[in-house]
Amino acid sequence: MDRISNIQKLYDFRQYLDTSPRIILSAKFGDGKTTFLKEMVELSMNPINEKVHFDDYQFFTIYPINYVVAKNEDIFEYVKRDILLQLYNQNLLDKLNLKDLFDSVFSYEDLKSVISFLLCLVPGGAFSDKLFHIVDKKYHDYQEKKETFKKFELKFENQIGGIYENDGYIQMIKYALDIIKNGDSEATKRKPVLVIEDLDRLDPAHLFRILNIISAHIDQTSYNNDNKFGFNNIILVMDYEATKHVFHYFYGERANYEGYISKFLSVPPFYYSVKELVIKQVKNSIFNIIGCMDALHSFSLFNEKIASMSMRDLFKLQGFKCNKRIKAHAVSIWNLTFSTEMPLYRLIIYMCAAGMSMDEILRDFANIGTSLSPDHIKLLLPLYCYEDKKMNIYYQIDQNKWIKPEYGLDENNVINIVNCKLCASFELGRTRKTKNISKNALTEFIERIKPCLNLSCIE
Repeated sequence: MDRISNIQKLYDFRQYLDTSPRIILSAKFGDGKTTFLKEMVELSMNPINEKVHFDDYQFFTIYPINYVVAKNEDIFEYVKRDILLQLYNQNLLDKLNLKDLFDSVFSYEDLKSVISFLLCLVPGGAFSDKLFHIVDKKYHDYQEKKETFKKFELKFENQIGGIYENDGYIQMIKYALDIIKNGDSEATKRKPVLVIEDLDRLDPAHLFRILNIISAHIDQTSYNNDNKFGFNNIILVMDYEATKHVFHYFYGERANYEGYISKFLSVPPFYYSVKELVIKQVKNSIFNIIGCMDALHSFSLFNEKIASMSMRDLFKLQGFKCNKRIKAHAVSIWNLTFSTEMPLYRLIIYMCAAGMSMDEILRDFANIGTSLSPDHIKLLLPLYCYEDKKMNIYYQIDQNKWIKPEYGLDENNVINIVNCKLCASFELGRTRKTKNISKNALTEFIERIKPCLNLSCIE
């Protein structure tokens, strides 16, 4: 099967990023959201598509599944360190003027903690040498702040896990994000985005505990910003509807899920499903093989059957070889002979391949209705001829519209091409009026063509 194209979905998501600081990317577990995010990150580094690009964004991803054993006050410490780790992995810490940063905003306690962490992260090299030099100088230059109010403020700013926490890690992250935002030039400016992944892998207790902690730190009352760090966007990756069911199970049916989740949202959730894309691609591929695409949308049970298939069955249907089922070149219908390459025969073969029973096929044809299009006539002509025991000149498709089929013959006088010409008039006695195909006619028709199309598997 060809690779699924996410271009349109990526384009749509780009609109969310451009206008919404807080987004929920909603997808069912195992439905391809990680691949979708990976493509987005790849496009941020290598904008190869003209329609959609993310090269003006910088993505940072954290995984709260790693924090479930931590105490509440420790969770935010892990978040800070994970963000710093990604800043280092993306070679962004090297751009920091560490001396100016440490001199301007760091207390000595901040410095000891951050330097220790960075030295564990970067055990050797020029970067670590620079850290050793700065910490040595900082120790000798450090003077304790004596202002009473400043001490009182620092008590809260350095409170681990507190909502007013503004320690050295946060200051360093903010500083790094400001460099990303400002860039070296207009062309290098980027908007940093924090992606919080795999929330649907958490059990309910841990999920809402971590969401509550995250919400406390992205409240707009914190430092007059949408989030403590200064990211342009925060993306929560989860199944919105499944989380709603879990929320009501956890807190009760009367609990207000929309009110609870609104603190994370600035717009409705962005829904993504790779299965929807696979279904669309499989249907388009099959409909192209069958032909008469406009008419095929009328077969609701066939479309529903495809939509309900597992991913594995969809891939099998995509790879199904319709022509291998055809055992005869043509089928005779009264005094007419139609090629088995006609769209109607391919449709019935695919209905069987999709697992539809005889009863489902009969009901699907019966549900087409009488509001038809030229494609319906082109598709159903062999069946109409079987039911009418003749080929009519005109076929009514609407109250004031008629179709005159024009068909081509091969060297054996087998009808293999049908084209439809729209007419504004008709001839009495040679016109089929709009009506549903009878169940008996369809049953007899399928029994007639079974040997030619190897439909013995039909129930």
